[in-house]
Amino acid sequence: MSQSSTNPECVSNAQSPHEVLSRASTLESELNTLDPNGGYDNVTSNWALRPAEYNDSFLRGSFSRLLKESEMLPVEQRLVAYDACDEHEVKAGLGMFRKRLDARRNTKPKKANKQLLVCTPFDPDAFNFSKIRNPRERILQLRLHSGMYTILSNKFPLFPKHMLLVAQSLVPQQMTLGHLVGITELLQACSLSAYFNSWCASASVNHFHCHLIDELP
Repeated sequence: MSQSSTNPECVSNAQSPHEVLSRASTLESELNTLDPNGGYDNVTSNWALRPAEYNDSFLRGSFSRLLKESEMLPVEQRLVAYDACDEHEVKAGLGMFRKRLDARRNTKPKKANKQLLVCTPFDPDAFNFSKIRNPRERILQLRLHSGMYTILSNKFPLFPKHMLLVAQSLVPQQMTLGHLVGITELLQACSLSAYFNSWCASASVNHFHCHLIDELP
């Protein structure tokens, strides 16, 4: 009768499926940090592999840092003009909904007057998010399964940690399956919520973007 022996080297090198998954989920999971001049040069390709608490901490911390830096600047130079949840916030319950009013949003650029069709083609001559001049507005670049996206600061927030998820491709403000897949991938790895308003539904820029907010609907 043969007797099996255990090779210590094999035991030390063997990995359970749980260990393999654990290693994969932490691969390159370190947080991005702002460079000295602000903005990001690196692209995050492992968003879905990073723990949600890491992604939450990064997004919240980045927004809070920009808000704090903005407080010391003239309004026209701020990346975030004000704290949407300060003492000037006006809100009230409305059944299962909430209503908010912030008069400071009246200082934001007015939306285009000629919004006649929801499915209006993208106009490269009009303002779009590729024309942003201050790189510090770009909080994070993301490579998601459906394409490249950028998370931007929002100068005129209406909600806590109000940011924008913007397509790097020059496409109109219309929801597609690809965008929906990208938004889902983003939200599955963080605690933020997202909402979308199309052209002709109060969107001020006809370049695909959705709103990211740090609260549940």
